Amino acid sequence: MSAKGARYEGQFVNGKHVDNLLSNYKRERWIHNTKRLGKEDSLSVTFGINEMSEFMEVARENGADGIRVYFGVYSEGF
Repeated sequence: MSAKGARYEGQFVNGKHVDNLLSNYKRERWIHNTKRLGKEDSLSVTFGINEMSEFMEVARENGADGIRVYFGVYSEGF
């Protein structure tokens, strides 16, 4: 699901920022990884609650009601 289709926007980044990072990732890393692997590479990852407990606490303290993780690449010079 694209960030544009999400029901909620995060407090740390907005949908446009996520779309830009994901687009950069697809162009700069994903396409090469996919070719090398011979199958589509992942565009996101899921972490277990135990791995994310500290992050989850910070998210709760800042009013978050969910978390989504995307792979992204900053533009050159960012």
